[in-house]
Amino acid sequence: MSILKLTLENFKRYREATEVVFPKGLTLVTGENGAGKSTLTQAMLQALFGPYPLTDVRSDGTGNQTVRVGFALESQGVVLEASTQNTQHRIRVNGNTIIDFGPNSKEAATKYTRAFLGGLGSKAFERVYFAMQGETHALVTESRAELRRLFEEVLQLDVITTAVEVQAKNHQAHLNTLMQDLAVACSVADRVSQDPKRQVLLSRTSRAQAKHTRGEPLSLLLTALGNAQVVHHEVTILLQEQENAARQLLVSHQRLMEDQEQQILILENKVESWKQKERTLLELQRQQNSAEGMLKGAGQDLQRLEQELTDADSHQEAAQQHQQLLAQQEDLKWQWQSCREVKEAHELVEQAHLAHLKCQQKLQSFLNLEGHITSVQANIDRLLSAQQTVALDPHVENFELLQQEKVQLGLQFKEHQQALSVLTAQQDVMCPTCGQALHDHQRLLREDHLRFWLQQVYPQQSQEVIVQLQAIELDRANRHQKVTEMGLEVQQLREELAVLNSRIKERQVVIDEAEQAHQVWEGARAALGSEVFDPQQEIHLQEKLKVVEQQILDLQPQVMRFMKRQQLVVYIAEKKAQMASFQQNMAALKAAERELGHDPEKFQASVALVAQLKHERTDLVRKQQQKETTLKDTLRQVQDALGLQQQLEDTSFRVQQSLVLFQREEQLLEHLKGFHSHFFQANTHQVLKRATELLLPVLDSTLSRLEMDDQGNLKYQDPAGVSRKVQRLSGGEKALVGLCLRLALAERAQSIATEGRVRFLVLDEVLSSLDDGKREQVQDILEDVLRRGVFEHIIMITHIDDVKLNWRAHRLDVQKTGETTSRMWFQHL
Repeated sequence: MSILKLTLENFKRYREATEVVFPKGLTLVTGENGAGKSTLTQAMLQALFGPYPLTDVRSDGTGNQTVRVGFALESQGVVLEASTQNTQHRIRVNGNTIIDFGPNSKEAATKYTRAFLGGLGSKAFERVYFAMQGETHALVTESRAELRRLFEEVLQLDVITTAVEVQAKNHQAHLNTLMQDLAVACSVADRVSQDPKRQVLLSRTSRAQAKHTRGEPLSLLLTALGNAQVVHHEVTILLQEQENAARQLLVSHQRLMEDQEQQILILENKVESWKQKERTLLELQRQQNSAEGMLKGAGQDLQRLEQELTDADSHQEAAQQHQQLLAQQEDLKWQWQSCREVKEAHELVEQAHLAHLKCQQKLQSFLNLEGHITSVQANIDRLLSAQQTVALDPHVENFELLQQEKVQLGLQFKEHQQALSVLTAQQDVMCPTCGQALHDHQRLLREDHLRFWLQQVYPQQSQEVIVQLQAIELDRANRHQKVTEMGLEVQQLREELAVLNSRIKERQVVIDEAEQAHQVWEGARAALGSEVFDPQQEIHLQEKLKVVEQQILDLQPQVMRFMKRQQLVVYIAEKKAQMASFQQNMAALKAAERELGHDPEKFQASVALVAQLKHERTDLVRKQQQKETTLKDTLRQVQDALGLQQQLEDTSFRVQQSLVLFQREEQLLEHLKGFHSHFFQANTHQVLKRATELLLPVLDSTLSRLEMDDQGNLKYQDPAGVSRKVQRLSGGEKALVGLCLRLALAERAQSIATEGRVRFLVLDEVLSSLDDGKREQVQDILEDVLRRGVFEHIIMITHIDDVKLNWRAHRLDVQKTGETTSRMWFQHL
């Protein structure tokens, strides 16, 4: 069974939680103006697409209470429940929560709802499925641009429109790329030859706006670019031949230079051999000078070391005295440390004894705690017993009797007043007891008796009852106050008892501390034993230790000089061995100088011959540079030509590639535009055809069919076949046309939407401008829509009495229950 349910709470006039389950078929929503009929449509839209400002929809007099709206609908076996709670959203599908209430739930919920309802936004959805009050003829009076936008969005043409726009941008982008590549190709071709025709053809191609005007100049421009490429290829071949000739001349000259280079290399090797001998001779002389200097320095160092050894031997006695002082220092340190240990043990005994005495003093404050606790507990028991005695109410039975007496007096007072009213009436009076007529004298006696009782007896007795009741109430109040005071006193005693119990725990802690302090004291005394601390001994040891340390410090320089003695003996032996090595090295260097055999005259002759050959080589190098320059110039021209040829080929390739891509995008754009136009016209034709089917039974004498011209203007054909503007129709006819267009558009939207699940329509006061006959025909139209099965629910809000009474529909009555509240109930078929 299809579900369509709306729930509201604190939403405008619906303060209490309200639930409406719409049955299948047509439902009329009726009620007086301002009762809240249109509020139902506003609540549906809020649940689906987002809340209105809370200040606009929250019920009056509810403060900051939560505004809740829920809307549930079923289609294709799927139940969607969209709910709002103040500004937060929740979406449930088939009982499963997809999006829960949260600070950022609105955007996700609206997106999900839009997809569920066929992809329409809130504005388009409202204009298709909700005919709001005063907007019945809106589709007829809309501008053609606005009407076309609505048709495109409802029929999901917005996707195709976006595709056309995107493709148009792609087409223009590829055209721009093609023109840029053509401009680059012309610029490269101008480096080959200046041809003004190319720029003219490029300009004509750029200014062309259509395919047929662009074809001729583009073809001629491509041909001109191809011709420039052929001409440059011939020039490149000629330059390459010149390059080969220059390269052969350079190779011949290089062979001549290589022969001369070989001769120079042989002579330079000989010169280098003489130079090496000269460098070896100089190095031997430098080493001899260095060896002589080091031998002299070593002799001076040996003399200095021998003097330092004599000085070190003179401090041997001071070093022996220093060793004795160090031993004495160690012995004094040990004695001083023993004295310190005895002092610390003595201080520990004193501290432990003092801690034990403090614990004993604390225990004095905890004496007689148990007796105090027993006394407090006895007081608590005594007060609780007295409290129970005072709390018993002795007036219960008497109080009930007085209450009954008071009620009885009130009843008698009313009876006597009624009897007095009967007696004082003008007509014949009947006795209220026996039912017989009363004579005048009996009536007067009866009146006097009743007035006496009402004026004197009743006030006196009532006052007595009231006084007794007040006395009971006063006694009860006093008893309650005493019970309260006793309760407070008991509470204080219990708090005091809790403090005393905590003192018991504190006393045990102090006892434990005292035992621990006594154990520490005994342990410290045992550790000290019979040792006695003497402060004067510690002072004497410190002073003696300072004297010994000062003596050690005074002897430190002499000891340091004596300690160098062993090292000085080693240094002297090393210096003597070093001097012997220097003497052997000098003898070896003199022998090597004699064996070298260096000849300065042969060396100078070889140097002069090398200089002559190098001078001749300079002329050969100059000529080679000239030939290399010629070859480089030729190579540069060839490279420039090859580079330009490559640029021509690259630009030609890019132009051809851009042209293929551009032609493909241009063809695709033409196909998309054609498909968009066909799809729009086909679906618009179906919508207008269906609207005409709905209108013909109602307006058969006015129009034969609806149509839309090429400019998007909505028109109709009269029975004679003449096309006319819809503005010629009357207000009622426009309302009917707008209603049928809305119904046909909604049906068409559901038929083409793969995800469309909207099975309901809401019509708000769409019959106001129609006469009785056309209203009955509108009922037939709505029944026809329901029979097609596209929509299962049609909700129509109306205030017209004839519709309420005569239409075949369910009825939801909305009634005001106060200044700002309303309620509703169903009357089913």
